[in-house]
Amino acid sequence: MVDRLRGSYLMKLVMSHLMLMCMILAVGGGMLLSRTAAMMDEEMQRSGVNQLSMLQERLEQQELEKYNALLLNKALSTVRQEAESEIQYFLDNGKEDNYYRINRLTQDLKTLSISLPSLHNLSYYFMKDDFLVDRYFYESPANSPQAELLASGRIPLHQWFLRTVADTTANKDTGQPALLKVLTYIHTLPYMAKSGQIKGYMIIDLDAEKLIGNLGNHLGSRNEKLAVLDGSGQMIGASSAWDTSMLGQVREQLSAGIYSILKQEEQVISLLPAAESAFGWNYVLLRQQNALILTTEKMKQDIGLAALAIFALGGALAYMVSRWCYSTFRYMTQRVRALTGQFMTSGLVSEIGWLDQALRRLDQQQKKYASNLLMKQWRELIQGSAAYGEEEMFIPKGNSFLAVSLELYGMDQAACAEYLRALQSEAALQGEYIPMSATEAVLVYWSELPDDHELEGAVILQLNEVAERIEGPFRYAAGIGGAVSKPEDIHLSVAEAETARRYGFLEEGSMAIRYREVEQRKDYFTQVKPEQLDTLLRAGEPSALEQFLAECETDLRTGNYSIDAVELALMQLHLSISKAKMMLEGSGEAQAYVRGATLGDSFAKLKGMAVAIAYERLEKRNDRYERILNAIRLYVDNHLHEEISLETLTEITSYSKQYICKLFKDEMQTTFVDYLTLRRLERAAELLCQTEDPAVLIAERSGFGSSQYFSRKFKAHYGVTPVQYRQANGNIQIVPNRFKMNN
Repeated sequence: MVDRLRGSYLMKLVMSHLMLMCMILAVGGGMLLSRTAAMMDEEMQRSGVNQLSMLQERLEQQELEKYNALLLNKALSTVRQEAESEIQYFLDNGKEDNYYRINRLTQDLKTLSISLPSLHNLSYYFMKDDFLVDRYFYESPANSPQAELLASGRIPLHQWFLRTVADTTANKDTGQPALLKVLTYIHTLPYMAKSGQIKGYMIIDLDAEKLIGNLGNHLGSRNEKLAVLDGSGQMIGASSAWDTSMLGQVREQLSAGIYSILKQEEQVISLLPAAESAFGWNYVLLRQQNALILTTEKMKQDIGLAALAIFALGGALAYMVSRWCYSTFRYMTQRVRALTGQFMTSGLVSEIGWLDQALRRLDQQQKKYASNLLMKQWRELIQGSAAYGEEEMFIPKGNSFLAVSLELYGMDQAACAEYLRALQSEAALQGEYIPMSATEAVLVYWSELPDDHELEGAVILQLNEVAERIEGPFRYAAGIGGAVSKPEDIHLSVAEAETARRYGFLEEGSMAIRYREVEQRKDYFTQVKPEQLDTLLRAGEPSALEQFLAECETDLRTGNYSIDAVELALMQLHLSISKAKMMLEGSGEAQAYVRGATLGDSFAKLKGMAVAIAYERLEKRNDRYERILNAIRLYVDNHLHEEISLETLTEITSYSKQYICKLFKDEMQTTFVDYLTLRRLERAAELLCQTEDPAVLIAERSGFGSSQYFSRKFKAHYGVTPVQYRQANGNIQIVPNRFKMNN
């Protein structure tokens, strides 16, 4: 191109149209710089909006879902394992003057609030006896912080929403509570109960300001600031303090419905529209001005000076100016290519060629954006956080939507998704595969089928066909929720599907379970009789243990129990076996409970542990117990006249006092104190017959502290006083209590 510029035609053209070329250069250079600056502004806006989208997704999806899962599944059981059963007790029985239970629950909730700084309040409302518990007990909900919510008559369930509550911890000097914005999520109790089955609510309140403040840790630099405003422009929270004038400009732009970049000195403000947020919030990001903007301003000054030079130097400098202009244009086009992702390639590429490449690149980015947006909308609908109707929706239309919660064992998710897509291309039933973790996914089907049962049958048939096509060890557990007619209700079907999928644990093979088949299962817990298991473990009977555990497995598999009842029963059995193992090994650390993939796998582990304990107890019990008891009895016989305590036996045997007491109780059916007293009485009886020492001296030699106590114990055992026993020369017709080892 430069060689062509050197031709005589160009020189004549430059000389003859000098003034025209100068005007064109001035106008064209100004337009080019303006367009470049606009492209840079658009790129800065796009990067700022992308960063705000990631922060919005982290807050409204990841953080909220993390707190929801933590408080629903693990929090109270981490503080104290009995807390969950006490909540069930209040649901069924009310308070019933059990204020000590209520006090324990309030203490647990106080401990939980300390461990989770962003948790403002966690409340439990029990319809039975109409009372509420959070960090305090409210006999009437009307006196609680949740009074306004419960009295509203319309309680949003299983979704996050923003509300304003009174913060009683603020303004302690004035005594006036401050207003605090919180994000609230309400679970029905029992979990996922509906309509007449609802016995209460679990109300989660998260401090919105603290949650937003924590997002400051995820900003790109310390100079960046984040603020979140509600639909009216009021501040909800910020990562750090904002200038009042900046917030005023932001509110003016939001009220006008404008979301372009705001510039102030060397700072740039990016806005994320409220339509992107599930709560209708506006996200605002303040960053340092990009260095490219400053470069553009400098370039404008250079072009202005160059234009003046063209007018001054005339034709002699026209060629140099043309080359400089072309170099500048080439530099700017390279920067544009870099911004669109089209970097320099080998060989000669025309301007039309690189423009075509840039357009193809933009088209690919648009398709990728549409795909990511579709997946984002699916995830929002699954989680119940989608603002349906406030943005362009890519979700397909249908008369019915049905969710399937899928868990895979022995197969890659990508392969399973490919199988399902291949089957869907051959059938009228269509669905979307949304991965949730390494082994879990959610399938959402949509169809024109009006019959819910027909739709469920088609889904089960499709899953079975996938299982038949896969070779090798493969198993899946699928839960099928109820069909819904509106996309915004898909999260309800997902919640039902996840509940139903948990029941796949009861089956050994692949299984698709409908929620309506399990929602009526028993809510109460089965009696696994842990005391009977303890007896069998102590007795060391392997066959009886296997039979007992087999009966337990059959009962749990066929007893129509809820999955929570089954898992609790397994934990009780494991706890009993672990306790027996700790006692057998003398260890103070329990073996961690690890649930198997299926109910059969779990019972196989329990049977292996129990039988091993039984055989080990049979092998070691007699020898060890006899050795310990012989040592204790020998020591007692040699030191009857001395003070003997459990601490003394602990020192000579190296076993704890609790273990020695249990050994006497299990193997000799008595306590150590009773055994020691009997041996001293027997020694005293021997001395009465063999010596003529007075009763006071015999009591001392037998280990009794006083003669009165000795006489009382002696008569209680032999039926006569020590003097009468000596006069009869020991011929007293009694059957002494002798202690022997159990075999």
